Amino acid sequence: LLAAITSPACRTFSWALGNSEGPQLLRTKEQPYGRPKEPAELEKLRTGNCMAAKTAAFLERARQLGLPFLFENLEPHEEAASMFDLGCYKDLAARPDVAVVNFHQCTLGAVATEPIRLLIQQLDDHSAFHQRYNQERKLWRTHDTRGRSRFQFLPRAPIRGMKRGREW
Repeated sequence: LLAAITSPACRTFSWALGNSEGPQLLRTKEQPYGRPKEPAELEKLRTGNCMAAKTAAFLERARQLGLPFLFENLEPHEEAASMFDLGCYKDLAARPDVAVVNFHQCTLGAVATEPIRLLIQQLDDHSAFHQRYNQERKLWRTHDTRGRSRFQFLPRAPIRGMKRGREW
C-alpha cells in the first residue's frame, strides 16, 4: 500500500441541509453527532457517525504506521456541523505531522466551487490544494421544475442537480 485516500459520505454533515424546502439540518455546531427528530434520521446519523469514526480510526492507524494519506471532506461552515467538528478529526488535525489544507475544488477542474478541507500526511507537494476561487458573487436567476423563479447569489452559474423528490 503506497497511500490511503479517504472521503467518507458527508450527506448528514452537509450545510446545504436545512435550506428552504429541502431536508432539514441533522447536525449543529453544538450537536455535531446529531439531533434526530425522527427514527429515519437517527439511522442516517448512526451510519454517518460510524463511517466517520471508522475512517478516523483508520487514518490514525495509518499515521502511526507512517503511511501517507489524504482525507477529503467539506470545509467547515459557520452555520452547520462538519465532520471536522467531531473529536476524532479535531485530534487528527492537531497532530504535528498532519497538514490541514482548505481549497475550492473547481481550481482542479471540478464544475462546483465547493470548499473542501483536506488532512494530508506525508504527501510532500500539496501546493495545488491551496488555491481559492475568488470570483465576485452575482445574482443568478433560474427556474425550478414548476417554472417558479429562483434567485441565488453565487460566484458562478448555479448547477442544476437532483433535488428533493427527484426533481431536476
